[in-house]
Amino acid sequence: MAKGKEWTEEEIKNIIQGMRPYLELGFSRNKACSFIGVAPSTISNFVKQDDSVGILLTSWENVVSAIAISNVRQAIQKESELDDDLKKENSWKWLERKIPDFSPTQKIDHTTDGEKITAIEVTILNNRLIEPSNENKLNETSTDSDQNILRDEE
Repeated sequence: MAKGKEWTEEEIKNIIQGMRPYLELGFSRNKACSFIGVAPSTISNFVKQDDSVGILLTSWENVVSAIAISNVRQAIQKESELDDDLKKENSWKWLERKIPDFSPTQKIDHTTDGEKITAIEVTILNNRLIEPSNENKLNETSTDSDQNILRDEE
């Protein structure tokens, strides 16, 4: 297996620093590599050689998340100062995300004793629900107008 180019400490430092603005904007390492013209495998090798390089890259990758969390924190602080804001939406969203049991939503079981619910076809005739099993009863007890409607539908 051919060994890649040997990089000096200064070159490695410059390459890593070149990735910083892109990582801080939220781009992936691969995209940052493409912007500065270095193969992602080169960066991967730098990280393998020196753990502190990986730590530095990770810290830059988390800048956007840190800013977003700071914005959410500020929004929560602002809305807590408002007496008339009953919703407190930012606080609710934060709590629902961080503490799943906090959410007031209920989970509904759409089954019957663990069995799947199946749809049945029903007919509504003269504002009366007619289930398929009751169609014979309808024919026996229905009025003449109901029979005429049934004939028209067939």
